[in-house]
Amino acid sequence: MADLQFEDENNSYTYKSRVILGQGESPKMVLALVKWGLVKNEKQAGNILLTVSVCFLVATAIIIYSNFIRYRPAQSSSKVDKYLQSYEEGGVYVNQQ
Repeated sequence: MADLQFEDENNSYTYKSRVILGQGESPKMVLALVKWGLVKNEKQAGNILLTVSVCFLVATAIIIYSNFIRYRPAQSSSKVDKYLQSYEEGGVYVNQQ
């Protein structure tokens, strides 16, 4: 039987980019977090980046909800609105000043 050796999975966790020309490298954001000393290894950096991405996604959903769904514009009495309302009712809009 062939001799198989496995690396320790806890210590060898790394992100590698796709190899196009030469050897793949870790993403620059991961390397920057490790370089700045914010995290100890690449696995922690990946977890931090994933958490930040989810937070931005939630913040985006809240902003969209608060701007487009929760606050609806008040009824205005402009001529265009009156025309559209009469058109929907099947009538003809008569400009009364």
